[in-house]
Amino acid sequence: MVIDGYSKDKTVKLVNRYKNKGLNVKVFKKIPKGISNAFNEGVKKSSGKYIFFLNSDDSFFDSKVLESVKSYLRRHQELDWIYAKINVVDDGGKKVGVFPRRNVFQTSNKLILKYFSYIPHQAVFMKKEVFNKLGSFDESLSSSMDTDLWYRLMNKTKWHFFNKIIADYTLRSDAETSSRKNRKKNILVLEKVQLRYLGIFEMKVARVINRLVDIINKTYR
Repeated sequence: MVIDGYSKDKTVKLVNRYKNKGLNVKVFKKIPKGISNAFNEGVKKSSGKYIFFLNSDDSFFDSKVLESVKSYLRRHQELDWIYAKINVVDDGGKKVGVFPRRNVFQTSNKLILKYFSYIPHQAVFMKKEVFNKLGSFDESLSSSMDTDLWYRLMNKTKWHFFNKIIADYTLRSDAETSSRKNRKKNILVLEKVQLRYLGIFEMKVARVINRLVDIINKTYR
């Protein structure tokens, strides 16, 4: 399924090429109302058991990804959702690194997740019933909508890390959620989200960590 915000590139033409080959591809065109809205529209119109979001400038890491995920989920049907890794590349195609790379972020640790969002939504497979029961993405947020979702789900669902690179994620310089020019605004949105779930002392710790992560990201990029 493709949610298209009246794109001016070759997206629809490319998708229709697959439709003409007899593949089960659906395209829904709608006026753009933000990332969260597009995600939520996709969830509403989906009919499968699991939901996965892949943005237009991202792609599966290799041709074996879906088979690997399918096999893992069949063995772990008790899980509501899983997260894995992404291969980060810049908008010139140069590899930046794998995320999450460190072992500490590959342990489904709820305490760490409270202070650092180490789960890339481009590597998450989630049962649709989770959205039906616990809600969808907050459309008032311009960024950190996935972090808000993790906060709501982490203590109410069963989830686990799957050691597999799922997608190539393009770190675009003009992206709403990852560009340098939007860094300050996005930190403020993140802290708005954290204030919903963290206590006073926890929030103080979160602010320190946010600043440290920002400094690291400046150096990293």
